[in-house]
Amino acid sequence: MSITGYFDRRQSDENFSPTVLRNLTNIEQFAKILVYSISASIVGFSLSVGLTAGDLAGGFVIGLRALCVAGIVAIASGCVGGLLGFLFGIPKLLQRQGSPAPASTSHENSTESNESLESKSRRFFMTNTSLEEISDWLTKIIIGIGLVQFQQVMSYMWRSSVYAASYIYQLKVIDSENGSYAIDGSVPSAFLFAIVIATLLIACLFVYLETRTRLALLFLDMEAVSDAGGDKLLEDALARPVSTPVETVNTVAGSVAPGPSAGAAVPLAVTAPLTNADRDVTSIPREQLRTAIDIAGWASAQARAKNYQASEDAFRDALQRDPNNVDVMLRLAEVRQLRGNTAGCLDTILEAIKKAPEREDVVTAGLRAQLDALYLPAPEGFEKSLAIADALEKTAAKGDPLFRLRKAAAYGQKYSYQSTSGSAADLQKIENAALAEVTALVKMEPSPESQPRIWLRDLLEGSNSYSDDLVIFKDNKRFQDIVYKK
Repeated sequence: MSITGYFDRRQSDENFSPTVLRNLTNIEQFAKILVYSISASIVGFSLSVGLTAGDLAGGFVIGLRALCVAGIVAIASGCVGGLLGFLFGIPKLLQRQGSPAPASTSHENSTESNESLESKSRRFFMTNTSLEEISDWLTKIIIGIGLVQFQQVMSYMWRSSVYAASYIYQLKVIDSENGSYAIDGSVPSAFLFAIVIATLLIACLFVYLETRTRLALLFLDMEAVSDAGGDKLLEDALARPVSTPVETVNTVAGSVAPGPSAGAAVPLAVTAPLTNADRDVTSIPREQLRTAIDIAGWASAQARAKNYQASEDAFRDALQRDPNNVDVMLRLAEVRQLRGNTAGCLDTILEAIKKAPEREDVVTAGLRAQLDALYLPAPEGFEKSLAIADALEKTAAKGDPLFRLRKAAAYGQKYSYQSTSGSAADLQKIENAALAEVTALVKMEPSPESQPRIWLRDLLEGSNSYSDDLVIFKDNKRFQDIVYKK
């Protein structure tokens, strides 16, 4: 759930049950009236007690004492009743551990609906439920004791009211096995006992209703913010790159590092730094995640933590749930590159190009993949490079001189590979295709001193062991006329 979605949901909650909220407001108004009535009764009780005293000074002291005693008794019993109402009414947060993923469907709308349901049914962080557990225990204990020891409980409440009432007249209380009795029968213990019962019940019911309604909504708001924060954390984890390219040697059509494969060069990448946010994400149990975005975000953090196997497995799972998610494809390609599975990386990027040729980041990854493929052993290398080039022809990359240079290099590798076994007609087609790419590059870069033109000459002359893809055409006059054109 996004932050915007959270506030939209909260507003809809307030408009969803206007009758409930209106009735709750009426109950709150009625509770205020009861509180005022009890307060007025206590004041009247205190005045009556004071007026019955023999003299004015003594009556004032007794009346003030009666007011304080009755007030504190009402407050104490109200607090006990409120605590009971809270314990009985506290909402239980369902710890949505997640249910098994729904079966895949061929209907896109059904898939989106399942994704939405999964997003609502899972949680990222476990809420502390100690208070709920305590409430559960205490309510069971209170109900058990209240049913079995009801008479004893009432006796204790009566005895408490007698002790409180005796303080008004500063009288001693005689304890006996049958109960507690004040010396003076005029001690107003019955009134205080009524205050205890009334405030206890009223506070219990009122706090119970408030806990079940307003406090429950407050808890829901808190959980919505927690969910929104968890979603944002995983989305940010997916947005951050998994790897960082290493650029050490400038060579044809890009920066690569020399490698051991048949005089070629192998592009390198290192794992992106692990952040504190990534550590939070990796601490989330994998089984709690259900949507493709959540799983992919978790997988990205695992990759930056160098848990490559867990990361790739999670990315594949995310793609099964959302086969058209190009962001997941790009991150999976990065992980495969880090694991040394260059062929798998290229296949994934090729699929991403076919699904989202209009995306700039996909085109950038495709151009890099076109270069990476050239450093795989033949024929796999030039075949994958040409396949990626064919897909990039439908993108903005077709106007990039480096794209033409790399495509010409792939045709040069293909010509060299088939030069001993291919037919003359096939070789001529490959030569013409390579020449067409070289011609297109020269038209894009008319200056002989431009960097693409310099790299083109390096390829034709074979100036180093990992930039010699066109050297087989070195003595070909058609290539010479184009490459060295002023």
